[in-house]
Order: sequence, then structure tokens, then C-alpha cells
Amino acid sequence: MSPKVSDQYRNAKREQILRGAREALSVAPINETSTADIAAAAEVSEGTLYNYFPSKQALLVELARSDRTTPAIGQADVPEQGNMQQEFRDILAKIFDERLDSPELRAEGRLSLTWWQAAAHDEDIRQAQRESMEPLLSTLEIWVRRWQQRGDLDRRLHPLSAAQAIMSLILGLRIFDAIDGHVDWIAYAHAVEILLTGPHTLDRPESSQ
Repeated sequence: MSPKVSDQYRNAKREQILRGAREALSVAPINETSTADIAAAAEVSEGTLYNYFPSKQALLVELARSDRTTPAIGQADVPEQGNMQQEFRDILAKIFDERLDSPELRAEGRLSLTWWQAAAHDEDIRQAQRESMEPLLSTLEIWVRRWQQRGDLDRRLHPLSAAQAIMSLILGLRIFDAIDGHVDWIAYAHAVEILLTGPHTLDRPESSQ
């Protein structure tokens, strides 16, 4: 009888495989990356990989679902302060602060483009991407509704569409970082803030560059 493997061990091994997959996919496209490549990057055997993920497809879906460049921000993470601009700044800070200063997260931002491309042809990956984006999208929609009710945002805005537009600006940062290199994320976040809430009396924060 083989010894029982603890949940802690299985979770750690699973994360090891996911890290290996991200590493392998950061140097080659999905269709050129085999399970053998992923296993080698994760420093496990292919047999071990299949013990945790029944197929390459299942592994890709999990990677798309756990895309860490779209933070799972919920309402509890954005306390009401009675000031629309400050609340939105808090949201942007949770999304952008230090994220592009992390080489690992910047690499995953480039991988996001891989998931988007794959999602165009794969319903399972599309659904996984929806799941990864839903917490933040829902938070933004609720935030828009609240400030419409208080009269600070135009009531003609459709809340979900407004949330999707904000989300698009946020996700667009990945594209610029992947294609153009380092993005001045402080200036980018400030631009998103001004586009939504207007200039008011806020000063432009210092550039990160």
C-alpha cells in the first residue's frame, strides 16, 4: 500500500506544476509547448503531471482561471469612504500597486495574451477567463451604481457597460507592457482615474519612471 499523501503536499506539488507551466509557456506558444516541456520546467515526471491534471487542456484551463494579473478584488476590499475619487484611487491602487514592479507578475501579464488568444477558439478557456475577471467586474459595477445613486456619476451610464469599459482600460495595461516593455503604471492609473472621474482638484502623482 502506498503511503497517504497529505493535502498540503498535493497542493504544493500542484502549484509547482502550474509554475512550471507558466515558465514553459513564457518561452513558447501553447501549440509548441508539450506536457513533456511543462513537466521538465516543473521538475516532475509526465506521469506526476497527469496525476494532477488529466490533460494539457485541463492544465491550460486552470492557468487561465488562476490568472493572477486580474486581482480578485471584492466589495470588502473597497470600503466606502464617502468620496468617489478616493474610493476609485483605492481600487486602482489594489490593481496596480507594485504589480508591474514584480518580474513574476509582469511575465504573467504577457501570458495573459496567450490565454486571450486561446480563448478565441476554446469555450472552456473563455469560461475560465470569465471566472477570473468576474470578482473585479462585479466590484466595479456595484461601485458605478453606488455613485450614480449619489449623483456623482452620470445616471445615463449603463452600470455593467461602464464596468466593462473600466475593466478594458485596466486590462489594456497588459498589452502595452507586453508589447512596449515597462509601462509607467502610476501615470497609467492616473489617466484611468481622470478619464472616469474628471480632473477635479487632484494633482498628478509622481511618475514611477
